[in-house]
Amino acid sequence: MTDTNAPLAQSRMLDRLKFREKELVWAKVKGHPWWPAIVGTINYKIPRGREMKYIVYFIGDSTKSLLTEKFIRNFRNTFFQLAFIPKTNSQGQLRDAIKQACKLQEKLDPSFKQHVQVTIA
Repeated sequence: MTDTNAPLAQSRMLDRLKFREKELVWAKVKGHPWWPAIVGTINYKIPRGREMKYIVYFIGDSTKSLLTEKFIRNFRNTFFQLAFIPKTNSQGQLRDAIKQACKLQEKLDPSFKQHVQVTIA
């Protein structure tokens, strides 16, 4: 027996999502700076009233984390706020991750280069 409401339930869940699978984002884990990441597979079976959580895979790093929307930001819209935070941008691994993320963002959205108009040295 199949659940005929499953497609409807998934459609409603998609409407609630702030981020999509494979989206480039900034993610924050306690004790670490905001870091470029990619949203992973989303669990659509979240009970009503529970906060949505996303698996994010950190760029330039072999780690992942399960985070709520509170700890995730749109990469493009918050680039200038998060890419140049004092102290964090001087870290070599983070700088390399930001460069990789910028290249990915340019492939997804060629206008990103004009939006940013800076080079991370």
